[in-house]
Amino acid sequence: MRILITSVLLCFTLASMAQKAHVYYPSGDLYQGNSHILEQINKEFDEHERIYHFTPFAGRGDDLTTVGFLLFTDSALWVQTSRKTVIDSAIAAFDLKKFFQSNEFRIELDAFISKGVLNRMFVESTLGSPEKKRVIKTKEGEFDRWFYPHLGIDLILEKDIVTHYIPVETEN
Repeated sequence: MRILITSVLLCFTLASMAQKAHVYYPSGDLYQGNSHILEQINKEFDEHERIYHFTPFAGRGDDLTTVGFLLFTDSALWVQTSRKTVIDSAIAAFDLKKFFQSNEFRIELDAFISKGVLNRMFVESTLGSPEKKRVIKTKEGEFDRWFYPHLGIDLILEKDIVTHYIPVETEN
């Protein structure tokens, strides 16, 4: 019975906390779009939802604050929080260089490669031009290999879509 009561109280607490969270633009203005679900909000900013969800204060008493960054950039698109006063510090807590060196970067890369939404134009606009490009011709077709040694990856593109990556030694 105690477990049931505790579970019910926890659900009510989480529900009330979730209701207090609002979505804001990085400027601090309240989000005025039509969506109320983060996935739909993401779609309003990028039709392919190539957005990284960063929780800057997770494990420090605030697991609700989330910042949506355009994937592979430090460009904040929205902030969901119950405390408007933390918007600037939530955005500033994101370290793009640290992100690129993390397993999270590889996880996000894998996820978006699986979705087939990392096209040539998006990659160049977010990661920049590769240090080197090479065309690879095989019996199966023609592929592009883009070298990003500072990120520790080479990207393989087929018909202008990233199909996989190859981990490489990072430059120091």
